[in-house]
Amino acid sequence: MAQSRKVSRLSQQLFELAALQSTEQVLHRERFSLDDLVTDAVQKFEFVEDTPSVTLCGVPPGRLELDGDLHLIERALTNLIDNAVRHAPGPVRVSVRREGAQAEIVVEDGGPGLPGELHERLDRGASLRDPPIKRASGGIGGLGLAIAQRVAVLHGGSLRPLPAPQGGTRLCMALPLTP
Repeated sequence: MAQSRKVSRLSQQLFELAALQSTEQVLHRERFSLDDLVTDAVQKFEFVEDTPSVTLCGVPPGRLELDGDLHLIERALTNLIDNAVRHAPGPVRVSVRREGAQAEIVVEDGGPGLPGELHERLDRGASLRDPPIKRASGGIGGLGLAIAQRVAVLHGGSLRPLPAPQGGTRLCMALPLTP
């Protein structure tokens, strides 16, 4: 069953990434509250058994309005949190803040950190899919991150690693706010 779920998740991610790469525009634009979306995404993980805790940290930024595809942004954020939960032994922290004309969502964990090639490509803003990153254990790595990166880029934003002085992974998805 576990292997079946893994193959199903991989298939779904490959399909999503292919669909996202075939377009240069966000198809379902609407204005929504990004701070509410982040809160809802974090709360979804409270009900998942046998996972590290996921908490919303930091000072609430107030209302952050975004004009974009709510479902794509939710999927990207869920991918980032899910990756942290699956690869980190301890708690996952999520924060959101206003930084000038954009919002920054930071997902951090105390896990082993990103593999070198993934970290390097994110740091440069390079594609995580071209060429694909092969895992030492077999298969393709970084699909969830590639989806999150593509969603951010489609919205005029970015996904980049931040320094993690205590170890682990800190990823920042930056998205332009609606003026």
